[in-house]
Amino acid sequence: MRQQAGFSLIELLVVCAVVAAVSYVAWGAYADVDRQAEDKLARAQLLQLAEALKRFHADTGYWPGEGPWRLVSEGGAVVDASVSLSDIENNTTFTKADWFSSPANMTLLYERPDLDPAHPLARLATWDAEAHRGWHGPYLPIASRMFVDVWPQIGEDDPAGNVRFANVPAFGVGPLFRRVRTAWATCEGTTNDCFLGWHSMKRPAIYTPDSKGYDTTTGYHPDKHQYDRHARPFLFLLEARNPVEKWPRVVYFGADGRYGGTNDAEPCQPNATDPEHDGDDDVVICLQS
Repeated sequence: MRQQAGFSLIELLVVCAVVAAVSYVAWGAYADVDRQAEDKLARAQLLQLAEALKRFHADTGYWPGEGPWRLVSEGGAVVDASVSLSDIENNTTFTKADWFSSPANMTLLYERPDLDPAHPLARLATWDAEAHRGWHGPYLPIASRMFVDVWPQIGEDDPAGNVRFANVPAFGVGPLFRRVRTAWATCEGTTNDCFLGWHSMKRPAIYTPDSKGYDTTTGYHPDKHQYDRHARPFLFLLEARNPVEKWPRVVYFGADGRYGGTNDAEPCQPNATDPEHDGDDDVVICLQS
């Protein structure tokens, strides 16, 4: 009888090894392409935010958080008067001013602000077509607004303390990533394990569910209005390097969900020297013309 030709065990193992190696290389190339696409999407939307801020500055003469666009306690505007201290979790340490000054807060780009009538620039609350000055928004499409609950330390790193800002109106577009910490999935009530929680409607300060899980007052439901996958909030930063010069800029802190901080030497560049390398995948765009 003639012996049938076939593969030996060694030959089969060699073939399997080759297939595995090719698959590994192909998957790595695919993952790299996917990351590049996410980076391009994030940069495009970061540019959209930058253009919105530039238009705000061109219309009013100020960046958000300066001039008349500050809280009354700092001599300027009442911004989003609907926000009360009860909307800020554990507010014994932080105040409404802290909520407003969060770099993730984009309130002024979405809603017409209420300026203190006594402020000499109160007229900037409305658009003056003849003078071409005033708030002429919204500067971002309202569909891009989502609410995010954030700790003072922006990102998904380990939180310190038990204080967070609730219902910050942030620019909620961008590549969608799974949350870094699965324990921080939702922001229900005053639980302290909430961190960087995106939701499509304002979450109540105290979550009181009915028989179907909806909040009895607002209609908020953690399974329907809270996101399992979400974008990383884009930040607007306005910091002075000296008493005269300011560096308005927008920041996207990448897939790792952590902001590496300001590059003191080059504010318009990511901070690649932070000890934990959180800034390695940050993107920074300065807004000076």
